[in-house]
Order: sequence, then C-alpha cells, then structure tokens
Amino acid sequence: MDCPCESGAAREKKEDAFVTGRLRTRVMRRGAAFTRYLAAIDNADAPDYAAALSAAIEECRQLGYERVRTRHQQAWRDYFRTCRVEIPDPAAMHVYDVGRYLIRANLHPSGFLPMGIFSYLWQGVMFWDSAFAVQALLTCGNLAEAHRVLAHLETYLPEGRKIAKEQHQARGARLEWTVEIERFTHYPFVTKQVHNNAWWAHALYLFYNHSADRDFLQRHFGTIEEFLVFLTDSFLEDRGIA
Repeated sequence: MDCPCESGAAREKKEDAFVTGRLRTRVMRRGAAFTRYLAAIDNADAPDYAAALSAAIEECRQLGYERVRTRHQQAWRDYFRTCRVEIPDPAAMHVYDVGRYLIRANLHPSGFLPMGIFSYLWQGVMFWDSAFAVQALLTCGNLAEAHRVLAHLETYLPEGRKIAKEQHQARGARLEWTVEIERFTHYPFVTKQVHNNAWWAHALYLFYNHSADRDFLQRHFGTIEEFLVFLTDSFLEDRGIA
C-alpha cells in the first residue's frame, strides 16, 4: 500500500498513520501487506534529482516488486555467468565471489569506479588501482563493464590537458592522483607521477587485447596517445636522438 506524505508530531494520528516529520508509521492489521521502495539519487546523478527520484519510485510501483526483483536477479546472473571459477577452499571461493560482486556493485552507471566507499579508504574516489579492477573484469569476460570504466576516462581529458600545459609545460593530458566522478581531486601541492598515465594507457590497450574490438581502439587511441605523450614530454630527457 502507498502511504501519503504527512507531517506532524509523532503523537499525531492521521488516517491510521502515526507521523513524525517525513516518517510515517501506518497501522497494520492481520493479513495486510506492504512493499517499501528505497531509492537514493543526488544532484550528481541528475540535475533535477527530486524529479528523478519520483520517476524511479514510480517505475518501481508500475513494475511491482516481483518484476523489479526478477530484473535485478537477471542482471546479476548475466554478470556472473561470463566465467566460472571453482576454488577448493570455500573461504577463498567466498573471497573471489565477493570480490567480483564488489567491483560491479561499486561501478557507477557513468563508468566511475571508486576503489573505496568509506571515508578512511581512499575517500570514495577513483585512482589508478581501479585499472586492476578493469583487468579483473576483462579476464572474467565482463567487457561491457570494463568498457564503461575506460570510456569514462574521457571525462577528465579537458582538465588533464590544462594541467599538462600550465603546470608541466607538456603536451598530452596529465591524470591526477585521484579523481571524483566528473573532476580531479584537489591537492594543495603539485606532484609528478608516471604510473597513473602509464597504467591507464595500458588498461585501454588491454581492452583491445581481450576483445579485438578495432572500433574501440580507433576511438580511444587518441586518449592512449595523450597519456603517453605527457610522459615523454615530462620525464624523458631530450638527448637529440630521433
């Protein structure tokens, strides 16, 4: 059943609904049933997040619990059926399965893949270790998920080009140590690094190596080039050797 939005004190009772602020507790009688839908959307997901939230809840109401659950289960079956691994040690098998689950569960629809979701574990940002998760996706046959992560790198190219030019007087694009969903993490100091650019360029090539997708390589070859050109401009000594 749907509970209308109410407001008031906890002691108030409006049409069988005990109310406190935005929370409502409806009187339930024997034989009654209800379905509770919970959605979380903010302005990083949609500019008009209130409308997007209402649309998400309305879709759940229209589909109904059974169809929502069936769709959810099918998506995870499709994800896990791309490969099968059997480890004799049950504990190790559990770690493997949970690891695959967490990589996919942390993957934002945009392709943003943070490696930590807690404030004390990389602050929920994406950094070069995420490319190891991409490697795991590729070796498990989850090419669609890996593609989303790698395509998301294009989001950072404009800022990366600016940093390469203004801070390093170099061509190409410089990736910051960590990135948020649409921008670099701000650091109060400038550091030089080689592994971010090099490892993500390698990850882009790994996708082609696993998929043989020439369209992907053609589309993202320029990104690989920009990452590597920054390294050659910044870290290789010019000795006049062509």
